[in-house]
Amino acid sequence: MMDQTLKDLLDMASLYGLLAKRYEYVDPQKHMHFELLHLKYVDQLEQHFKMLEKHHGPSSFSFSPPNAMY
Repeated sequence: MMDQTLKDLLDMASLYGLLAKRYEYVDPQKHMHFELLHLKYVDQLEQHFKMLEKHHGPSSFSFSPPNAMY
């Protein structure tokens, strides 16, 4: 089971990354706004993940990709 904060940070980083990509060539101001938010959440995600590893050990976290639809 994944930590809820970790899930939330992943969701926010992904959302803002997608929005940054969406506006990359359309609206430079929006692109930069969302890119900065994306980087903010990526930094928070990295800090949170390191804290979890420190408390639970690196072997506690094994991420497998979602079931592929083949």
